[in-house]
Amino acid sequence: MPRITVESVGAIGVIKDLPPHELPDNAWSNANNFRFQDIGAKKGLGYQSLGWNTPVSAPYYLVPVQTSSAFYWLYCGLNSIYAVQSAYSFDITRASGGYNASALSRWTATDFNGIPVLNNGIDTPQFWPFSPSQSNILEDLPGFPTTDRPKVIRAYKNYLVALNINRSGTTYDRLVKWSDSADIGLVPASWAIDDPTLDGGESTLPEDGGAIVDALPLRDSLMIYRDNSVYRMQFTQGNDIFRFDRGPSSIGLLAVGCVTDFFGKHLLITKEDIVLFDGQNAQSIVDSRNRRQFFSELSSDYYDQSYIVHNKNDKEVWLCYPQSGDTYPTKAMVWSYAEGSWAFRTFPALPHMAYGIIDQNAQDSWEPSKGNWQSQVSTWAAASGTWSTADIAWSADDRPWNGRTYDVTKAGILGADATNMLLYQMDLTNQANGAAQVSFLERAGVNLGENRADMIQRKTVRSIYPHITGDSGAILKVKVGGRDSIGQSVSYATEQSFTIGSQYKCDFTVDGRLIDIRFSSAANNNWTLHSYQIDVDMTGDA
Repeated sequence: MPRITVESVGAIGVIKDLPPHELPDNAWSNANNFRFQDIGAKKGLGYQSLGWNTPVSAPYYLVPVQTSSAFYWLYCGLNSIYAVQSAYSFDITRASGGYNASALSRWTATDFNGIPVLNNGIDTPQFWPFSPSQSNILEDLPGFPTTDRPKVIRAYKNYLVALNINRSGTTYDRLVKWSDSADIGLVPASWAIDDPTLDGGESTLPEDGGAIVDALPLRDSLMIYRDNSVYRMQFTQGNDIFRFDRGPSSIGLLAVGCVTDFFGKHLLITKEDIVLFDGQNAQSIVDSRNRRQFFSELSSDYYDQSYIVHNKNDKEVWLCYPQSGDTYPTKAMVWSYAEGSWAFRTFPALPHMAYGIIDQNAQDSWEPSKGNWQSQVSTWAAASGTWSTADIAWSADDRPWNGRTYDVTKAGILGADATNMLLYQMDLTNQANGAAQVSFLERAGVNLGENRADMIQRKTVRSIYPHITGDSGAILKVKVGGRDSIGQSVSYATEQSFTIGSQYKCDFTVDGRLIDIRFSSAANNNWTLHSYQIDVDMTGDA
């Protein structure tokens, strides 16, 4: 009875674009909520709602805001915007009243020299005056035309650039409009296009190439992504201020938010591929592996709700997308660029996720009920309790004045759940916000034997020996099935439990020319599969 070893099961990850029987033995035909690393296939972490902050209004979009001394999360709703620090949510909605955002027209944000600028395509674009703090509220961008509503605004050098503009009810989807320049700490004061003393202007891109979707700086240029083309916007220092050139690659962008910075390049989702773009050439990063799976699952109705988030902690990029029947993303195809592998993970419907500091103690302000310094009339001797929400007296607080109040090592992904009015910290705990999270590894069509390409020989599997590390006592399930030909339904033996620390094998009796193997778990535990062995009898060619 030979024992066949399948090693390095985290080296390749999931490959869905090839028939399972043609995959290397250590590749997986399907998986969910797993990470693939050199050490093996590691059960993925879940997510947990922030126990220290519950949104006041439904969050649809998240903006991390970092200053030299403070860190805030902004969550944008349909009618209001709040800034989060610790347990507190500060309403920073503009003084003139709430917003009219649409649940399907995403807020966008750009960092203009440390000033957050936000836009929803319906209201006048907003900015959070420098230096951002909970005592400031958002304001309308000064000088922005009352007739114009851009789909997106992006920062480029000392200018703000508005793209794809609805003007007085008519959409000019190829229009690019830029502001006058602004000094550090200020937003542009004017968007006038007919004042020769100012830099403001606008230009309409050529008809071919489709509507403008989004834009992002790349080195010294602003790359403007359209439906079917890319244009380069460059500062000229001349009378024209900017020039526009069509990029060399005929690539378009799937949706707003489907492009991100990636070590001097752009990583983007096009309408038919996932590519790295260096400003000259576009390189597919999925090749023949998972492209078809991604686009076959992508909702044809709500594909424009897709977005990308860069998980720098684990050197991953999450390509988040709504599956057919969903409105908001419920699944991510995850590229581990450190490992060169692909994986999938699922989560509740999240209109947006973003990467930033997630620190419960990142609070630089007084407790809101205490007011500000100027309003305090109590003496130190008369003060009862503590001023700090951290429950430490001022005399015991050794943090320096104006020093950083957040821990930069506490970075991660925050998710916005508008339906349940929750903020989730992703990659936390082993559960789905306290409920079971199903994780599985599946390999269909393993062709065992000396000649792996020869599917004539029948096999009988007797035992599976999982080589697993993890929580002692953790229980997972092992399932084995067999079939005689490609495309035939699988006949599974009874699923077996495997307990880490007390078992070394699972026994089966499974016959077939091709073997299917599945490892799964829904329990609150950690484990990593490094390799496994299969005890198999070669029973002949009948």
